[in-house]
Amino acid sequence: MTSLAKREQRKVSALAIGQRRFLRSLSIRTKLWLNTIILAIPLLALAWFYYESLSSTYLFSKAEQQGLALFRPAAHLAHQLGLHEAAAASGDRQQLLA
Repeated sequence: MTSLAKREQRKVSALAIGQRRFLRSLSIRTKLWLNTIILAIPLLALAWFYYESLSSTYLFSKAEQQGLALFRPAAHLAHQLGLHEAAAASGDRQQLLA
C-alpha cells in the first residue's frame, strides 16, 4: 500500500470514528426520533405522489363526464339523422313524418 492510500484510509477511519462517537453521544430517545424521521421521509414522498395521482385521475374522470354529457345529444342527433336519411333513400314517407 502506498503512503497516499494509507493516509486516505486513516481519514476515512477517522471520519467513521467521529460518526460513531456522535451516534453514541445521542440518547436513545433522540436515536429513535432520528430513525423515525429518516424512515418517514420516503413514506411522505410516496403519499404525496399517490395523492397527486389520485387527484389527476379524479380531474380526468370529471372532464370525461363533462365531455360525455356534451356528446350524448350530438350522438342522438346523428342517429336520428341517419334514420331520416335511410327513410328518405328508401322512399318510406311514413318514417319521414314520424
